[in-house]
Amino acid sequence: VAFGPSATKLALFPHDSSVLIKDLAAQDEPLLRLEWTGLPFLRGMFLREDCLLACGFDFVPVLFQHSKEKWECRGSVDCPTPAASTAGASENDAAAARAAA
Repeated sequence: VAFGPSATKLALFPHDSSVLIKDLAAQDEPLLRLEWTGLPFLRGMFLREDCLLACGFDFVPVLFQHSKEKWECRGSVDCPTPAASTAGASENDAAAARAAA
């Protein structure tokens, strides 16, 4: 269980690889279920009112963010971005080309 900074958001982490989020200020809104493909989460914490970080049995920190009236899974925060991996590959290709020349 995790509460948002203003205590108006509540996050629950059931053992089915999902996150349940409830806006306590909006009594009529149901629990929102966000699915994750990895192992179940053990803990989570709100970084801001619109940003939740959860981590579980696979030791992968996952970011969930509220934007444009909905919560979304932004993915793992410890995986390299595609731009970073592409930049590394191009540097390796350039080094290999210099070595071959």
